[in-house]
Amino acid sequence: HVSTNRMCFCPSRASSGVLEFYDTFDMTLMTAGEHFLVTDVDWDSTGRYVASQVSWYTAKGGDHGYCMWSFQGKLLYRQTMGEFCSLVWRPRPPSLLEDKDIQEIKKGFKKYQREFEIKDKLSQTKASKELVDKRRLMMKEFQDYRRKKERDLAKLLQDRVRLQKDDGEDSYQEEVFEFLVSEEIVTVVDHE
Repeated sequence: HVSTNRMCFCPSRASSGVLEFYDTFDMTLMTAGEHFLVTDVDWDSTGRYVASQVSWYTAKGGDHGYCMWSFQGKLLYRQTMGEFCSLVWRPRPPSLLEDKDIQEIKKGFKKYQREFEIKDKLSQTKASKELVDKRRLMMKEFQDYRRKKERDLAKLLQDRVRLQKDDGEDSYQEEVFEFLVSEEIVTVVDHE
């Protein structure tokens, strides 16, 4: 691996404006973004943000302005401006720590890292516990509601069965209907 602390961007006049963001650990392409006719690309002093620019000085046609990107290649902000010239990052102020303090921090980095990881896990566990408690409460409320509805349904079914049956007797009653049929004899005489 080659280490570097400065990279320059030199677009040609036929620049497509495609910006590729690489993971320098294993040299894999993380993502690609596009800023058409880009003329300048500048990293901020922390290395966490990138600004791509279309300068009015260089590109006389097109949308002049700038885009802010994260170091992972996510477009964070886009601003177009007529006659935009340039964007310059504010310089990083000097550290308030002395060199011996910085060296001490670098030596104890693993210790600090473990402490922060423990705090992160605790905060995640707290959030997870709150979420689990909320879900348990919702489940209990649902189960109570379901049990109530099951009791209501059982009572309704009992009422229906009771109404169908007449106090424990069979569900049908025998009724006798008598029809009076009269019989009348009529004689027909043929007169021929």
